[in-house]
Amino acid sequence: MITETLKNKIISYLREKTKAQDWEINHPEINSTEAIVYRFSSKDFPKDVALKVYRNDQSPRSRHHFAAIERFSLAINIDNGKYRVPEPYGFFQDDNCFLMEWISGKNLREILWENCLRKGPIQNNIKVGFQWLRYYHENANLKLSIVDNLRYSTNIESHCEKLHTEELCKKNPIFIAGFKALNRYANCFYDYKVLHADLHGDLNLSNIIINENHVVGIDIGGANSAPIADDMAQMLNYICINYFNMLTKADMRKSPDLWEIFNLVLDAYKYPKEQKARDFFLFVFLYQMLHRWISVYDFHKSGSNYSNLVKLLGKWRLRNSAVIVEGLTKVVNNKVS
Repeated sequence: MITETLKNKIISYLREKTKAQDWEINHPEINSTEAIVYRFSSKDFPKDVALKVYRNDQSPRSRHHFAAIERFSLAINIDNGKYRVPEPYGFFQDDNCFLMEWISGKNLREILWENCLRKGPIQNNIKVGFQWLRYYHENANLKLSIVDNLRYSTNIESHCEKLHTEELCKKNPIFIAGFKALNRYANCFYDYKVLHADLHGDLNLSNIIINENHVVGIDIGGANSAPIADDMAQMLNYICINYFNMLTKADMRKSPDLWEIFNLVLDAYKYPKEQKARDFFLFVFLYQMLHRWISVYDFHKSGSNYSNLVKLLGKWRLRNSAVIVEGLTKVVNNKVS
């Protein structure tokens, strides 16, 4: 919990910065492994303010995240349009925290769960999420560069080693076949130029917030230039492994250009239509499926002390990961055979 010293420090800062004197702190609104987020309110200031206090082992990320919203608020919020990032209000290095605009609304994860059996609302909100991502990339040093096609396999190996998931990576036949297919497919993109940008880097669905006026991205990285497909495929991965019938066995018996979810996100983003660009996206999606599968496997490994609901969701995500990787592997092998 926030200390009395820090609370008083923040209130004093807000009084000086906003001239409003009646700032009050609410209970923690968000409590994650990375940070705790508190909400400050004043009747005399038009916006609530979020205080994000990072845990001790996350101290480098506080400066990194604040620098990102400083940078992108200047680039993206300038016209007060539909797509935004939070406004930064102040960084406190000694306290490992920063202040930013509080964003009201629901995140994309919540919206998709609420509409999980309603195809129209699900598709409309997925489109909105990818439209925000396109706008973000356009303001994040978007350029054509040669892809490092070999780093994807290296990242998988490093991720497996870091999380000690050899049981999955070295013994699961579906994962092994998918990784072999990824390595083979990588050769098709040697010296290939694709659009790069300074990636968001953490596009889980909780980091897109939607309200009646705006779509807002939070927790932005913005430091590493890499193919835009990395962000897109990461976001699509979260959609496909968490929700019903997004990418099914029946879908993957067809050509990828007939997959409804692919066409939905690629068209919403306005991704290049040339075949090799679409093939590259398929390659990166297979990579993101393998990479995320390792993380999900580690999170839900046997002996983990979670609620029955979390364990059930874990089985669902692991099952979907296996089904989609198996289908993607067959598609990729047909392309490189």
